[in-house]
Amino acid sequence: FDHPASPSSNSSGSDGEEDTTLMGGKYSRYALSEFTMQSDDAVVLHGFAGYFTCILYKDITLSTVPSSHSPGMFSWFPMYLPITTPILVKRGESITLLLWRISTPTRVWYEWCLSKPTVTSVQNANGVSFSVRL
Repeated sequence: FDHPASPSSNSSGSDGEEDTTLMGGKYSRYALSEFTMQSDDAVVLHGFAGYFTCILYKDITLSTVPSSHSPGMFSWFPMYLPITTPILVKRGESITLLLWRISTPTRVWYEWCLSKPTVTSVQNANGVSFSVRL
């Protein structure tokens, strides 16, 4: 799967800014995650929950993971990556999630899609549903 916006893309963002750093900006990243369905029953996949744990120094951590959530932390939150059309996934099927964090000089956003068990369109393309101003 190739993202529709290539690193050499020079298109205009939804807010008129010049997107000269699309897919290659200071805060841009890409990840591919693969899962195998373990449930005995078929399930309907609606999206993904995203959490993080950060080790700052030795035993000093920040975490949004429910089992180790940092008490009193109000500035970081879990993330939900919805899929526009829910997908039926059966036991043993592979799920492949492609995830991009894209930045421009003024904002950053996430885009994601599936390539297995079916190919979906890119969700939140160009940060149309959500982006964060820098």
